[in-house]
Amino acid sequence: MNIVIFVRNWLLTSLGIMIQSVYYIRTADYHEMKGILDMTSLKKALLPYGTTSSSPSIVLPDTALFLSERGSLTKNYFENAVELLNREYEAVRRLADLNELVYSSSYNFVPRVGQRYQLYRKADGRYLLSMIENWTKHELVVSVEYTADSVWKDVALF
Repeated sequence: MNIVIFVRNWLLTSLGIMIQSVYYIRTADYHEMKGILDMTSLKKALLPYGTTSSSPSIVLPDTALFLSERGSLTKNYFENAVELLNREYEAVRRLADLNELVYSSSYNFVPRVGQRYQLYRKADGRYLLSMIENWTKHELVVSVEYTADSVWKDVALF
């Protein structure tokens, strides 16, 4: 069996003695490793970068322009998303206020889903939900429709 000896480096011990790190490898393994190294040297021409000091220098692309453009696009995206969420929040808040007003008003009937009702303000400031349209005795506040979700929706917004 043939053996190839590799001396890796010299070590200095605490006693001042120089010792070598020695590796023993079988000749067959050495030739296999050498073949692998030769294959990688053939692939060097296909690499997108230079592998020697005489290779052309690597020029990095200007990422500042990319970051500034994409950064502003991202900022606009999130600003628009926040604006949309704010509009949706305001719509839900107005709907909640309307439902609170309707449920706190006085009415003497059981509302039916899909039916339209009118919310009137009386002279004394209290609210009245009615089935009567165009009632001139009281001031019309809003026309609402009762939905299957038990939510009152403004008819003008449909």
